[in-house]
Amino acid sequence: IIGGLLAAAVPILGIIALVIVGVLAYPYIAIISAVLYYRLRELKEGVVVAVEESVIVEETVDPPPTPGT
Repeated sequence: IIGGLLAAAVPILGIIALVIVGVLAYPYIAIISAVLYYRLRELKEGVVVAVEESVIVEETVDPPPTPGT
């Protein structure tokens, strides 16, 4: 709305404002759309699209020393 008002009042400033808003907003909207698509697909079909997290477990040979010994 603000960009449209600026474009009506001063065309050059309005165009610059719309370009800046577009550069900042469109990647954010694209990321939200992609995440929403995969989340809805996962809920509908039961398909797990997410990457599994790997957990590294360290095994100890000796029990840890107790305090005071």
